[in-house]
Amino acid sequence: MGKFFVYILFIVASLVFTSCRHYKQSSSSIKKVSPSTQKLHKKHRAILVDVACKQLKTPYKWGGNSPKGFDCSGFTSYCYSQLGVQIPRTAIEQSLVGKKVRAKRVKAGDLIFFKGSDKKQKKVAHVGIVVSGRKKNIKFVHAASKGVMMSQLSEEYFSKRFKTIRRISKGTGF
Repeated sequence: MGKFFVYILFIVASLVFTSCRHYKQSSSSIKKVSPSTQKLHKKHRAILVDVACKQLKTPYKWGGNSPKGFDCSGFTSYCYSQLGVQIPRTAIEQSLVGKKVRAKRVKAGDLIFFKGSDKKQKKVAHVGIVVSGRKKNIKFVHAASKGVMMSQLSEEYFSKRFKTIRRISKGTGF
């Protein structure tokens, strides 16, 4: 892949950070992340967000991990797998890999985790992929009961259940 093409791809992909409008990209142009490095660079994050956004409106399916239907952790593991990065299958296992990140340092492609809808529940029960924003203005894509959708951390439902953010990076041990 020529440097000029990578540069153009980076510029186009950076637009995805502020919104989830799609641009056409052939599957042959997606460069796999080396399993030995496991570090997501800016261009990989842009591709990851694009992959996630292309799944908007995909139906919810309990245990689903394909474009025919997703549950939340099936969705995130599918999106990362499109870059050649394997993460655990369940939200609770995914919340244990990578590096914890503060909301003010979040980057597109980070995983954002939430407690379940039962207010007494303390465990991680839901996960999404950060698209843009910082602190309470974080936008993320996730598979919910209505299908794959975009939401914001500032929404009361999510702000009350917010648990943590994790960055998949070198040395996560998966």
